[in-house]
Amino acid sequence: MTLLAQIFRAFGPFTTQLQSDGSACTTFVFDIKTYGSAATLPLAKNMSTKMKSLRFPGIIKFLETQESEGSIMIVTERVKPLYQVIENLAPETIIWGLHSLATTLSHINIDAKSIHGNVNLSTVFVNESGEWVLGGFEVLTAYKSSTPFISSYGSLLPVSGRYTPPEITRTGWSSVDSLPIHAVDSWQLGVLIYEAFNGVLANPAGEMGQRKNIPTSLWTGQRGLCNSNPKQRISVERFSKGGPLKTELVDISSKLHSLSIVEEGEFQSFLDSLKSVEDKFPRSYLHIQVLPKLITCLEYGKGGTRTLTTIIQISKDMPPESYKSIVLPVMLKMFSSDDKAVRMELLQGLPEYIEYLDKRVVNDKIYPALSTGFTDAEPAIREQTVKAVLSVAPKLYDRQLNSDLLRQLAITQNDSQQEIRANTTILLGKLAPLFSQNTRIAVLVTAFGRALKDPFVPSRLAALMALASTAEYFGAQETCGKIIGTVAPALIDKDKTVRHEATKTMEVFMKKVNEYIASLEKEGKEDGQQSGNGQSSWGGWTATISAGLSSKLTASAKTGSEPQSSNTSRTATPSRFELKPSNVTKPAVAKSNNDDSWSVDADSWNENEDIDFGEDEPTPVKAAPVGKPLKVTPLATKRPSAFGSTAFGGNNNTTSSASSTPRAATPRKIASRPVATRKLPEKKKVIEDEDGWGDEWGEI
Repeated sequence: MTLLAQIFRAFGPFTTQLQSDGSACTTFVFDIKTYGSAATLPLAKNMSTKMKSLRFPGIIKFLETQESEGSIMIVTERVKPLYQVIENLAPETIIWGLHSLATTLSHINIDAKSIHGNVNLSTVFVNESGEWVLGGFEVLTAYKSSTPFISSYGSLLPVSGRYTPPEITRTGWSSVDSLPIHAVDSWQLGVLIYEAFNGVLANPAGEMGQRKNIPTSLWTGQRGLCNSNPKQRISVERFSKGGPLKTELVDISSKLHSLSIVEEGEFQSFLDSLKSVEDKFPRSYLHIQVLPKLITCLEYGKGGTRTLTTIIQISKDMPPESYKSIVLPVMLKMFSSDDKAVRMELLQGLPEYIEYLDKRVVNDKIYPALSTGFTDAEPAIREQTVKAVLSVAPKLYDRQLNSDLLRQLAITQNDSQQEIRANTTILLGKLAPLFSQNTRIAVLVTAFGRALKDPFVPSRLAALMALASTAEYFGAQETCGKIIGTVAPALIDKDKTVRHEATKTMEVFMKKVNEYIASLEKEGKEDGQQSGNGQSSWGGWTATISAGLSSKLTASAKTGSEPQSSNTSRTATPSRFELKPSNVTKPAVAKSNNDDSWSVDADSWNENEDIDFGEDEPTPVKAAPVGKPLKVTPLATKRPSAFGSTAFGGNNNTTSSASSTPRAATPRKIASRPVATRKLPEKKKVIEDEDGWGDEWGEI
C-alpha cells in the first residue's frame, strides 16, 4: 500500500450502484473491525452528520447513509480520490481545480463559520465531470464552539501529524480556537498545492523551502498560505480571489451558468476562448457541464453554425450512451434545417459523429436528409454531400447503397462542376468494397470509362487510379472484354500525367491477364491441348466446309443431268439447292446503344439486381433482303481449293471444267426460280462478288 493509499485507510471508497435507479455511486464504509477501533467511530458519525447539512458548491454530493452497530456507510456521487489522478493532470487543469477547492474552503470558513481541518490529496475528490469536490469532513467544527470537535478528535485523523500546522504541533489541537479561523485550512491548502506539483512529501513542514515545479504565478500565494506565523498567514478567501487563480479555464467555468443570456458578442468571445483551451479541460467536464449549455444556446439560435461546430468537436469522443441522450436529438433536429450554413456544417462534421449513429438512424433519418444535397442549387453543398457519402455508406442498407445512392452518384458524375465530377469518381473507387459483385461489374467500368473521357484532367486521373485500386474485383474475362479497351485510349492522352498513370494501370491489368494465361497453361485448359494433335488451321477448316457444300451441289447437278424419257415433259423446275439472296447476304450488326452515359433510367437501376450503365455487346438484327438473286453454276466433282468455292467467295463467272467421264447427254442447266426482289437504297449497294465479305464491319 502506497503512502497516499494509507492516508485514507479509515474509510474505504468503493464504486457501487444505487438500488433505486441503478446509477453509479461511491460508498464510504467505516467498520471498526476492519478499519479502526471504537474510539474512531465518532469521526465517521461526524462526517455523516456534516455531509447531510452542508450544501455548498464544490462539496461532494451526499446521497444517503446507513448506520448499524460498529458500522457506517455513506453513499455519495461517483468520485475518485485526487491522489489517484493528480499525476495525469496538466498544470492548467490543476490550477483550475485549485480555484474550485479554494472557493469551497472559503465558503466553509466565511459562510459556514467552520474549520475543515482535514484538507489533503486524500480528502479532495474528482467527480464524473472532472471537477474537484471536497470531502473528508471527519473533524469539521464550528469556529468558537463551546465543545470544539476538532480539539478532541483532531489527533485521531490517520495522518494528522503530516498535515498539522506547526503551531498545532507545538501546542496541540486545543489551541485551535485561539488561531484565526482560516489558519489551519490555509496551511493545509498550501501543502496540498506543493504536493500537487511536486509529489507527496514525507515532512511537509521541512521540505517546502524550494519552488521546484510550482508555477511562478502560484509560488507567492503558496508561500503566503504556509507562512509559519498563523496571524500573517493569508486567508483562503484572499487566495481564491487573487490573480494567480484567474486563468482562462476559470473564466470559462464562471460564465457557464449565465451563458444563455449573454449578448451575442460576448457569446462569440466565449466560443473563441473555449476553442483555445479546450484540450486543457477534462473531457468529462466538457461533456457533462459545457455541452448541455451549448445545446441550449443552439436551440435558441445563439451562435449559429459556430455553436454547432463546437458541439460536434466536443462530443466526438463521448461515451455512446451519453451521446445518444445528450447530443443526438439536437443533431437530428438540425438535419431537417433549411439553413444551408447549418447543413454544410453537419456534412463537414459527419466523420466526427457518424460512429454514434446506428444503421436505423442513418437510413431513416440521416440519409434522406443528406440525399437532398446531391441536387442542391449550391455547388458547395453538392460537393460536400458527395464527400460525406464516404462516412455514411458503410451504414446504408443494401437497397439504398446499390440502388438509390448509385442513381444520385450518376447525376453528380455528370455535374457541371468539374471538381464534383472528379470527386464522384474518387468516391466510387473507395466505395467499391461495399458494392455487390454484380454492381461492380455493371457500374464501375462504365463509370470509370466515362470519367476517362472527361476533359478535366483530375477526373481522368481519378478514373485510372480507381480502376487500378479496384482491379481485384475484376476477373480475366472482364479485364480483356471491357477494361483494357477502356484504358487503352488513355495511353495516348494529351496530358503526360494521364499517359503515365494509364501505363501503370494497364500494367496492373496485364499482369492479371498474364497470370490467368499461366494458370491455363498449368491446368492444361488451352484450346490447343483440347483439340488433340490435329494440324487443322483456320484455312483448312474453311476448305472442309467448302468441300462438303460443293459435294452437295455437284450431286444435285448430276441428278439433274440424267437422260429423260421421250414421254416425259421437259418442264423446267426450280432446283432445291438454289441459293436465295437472303442466304448469302452479309450479316448486318446493329451498333451498340451504349453512348458511354451513366444511365439513371429506372430499368437500368433495378434495386439490388444488375445495374446497367450501358453494355458494350451489340444487338443482332435480321439482315435486310438483297434485291438480286445469286446465280449458281454447277460445281465440278473435283474437291475445290480452300478459297475457290463459289459459295465462299469464288468467281461466279468462271465455269468449272467437265468431268473426265463421258456422258451420253449434255447436262442441263439448273433453272432459277423467279424471286421477287426489293430494291435497296443506293448507299447499300449489293456486291455480287463476295470476295469482300466482311469489309464493312469496320464501318459499323
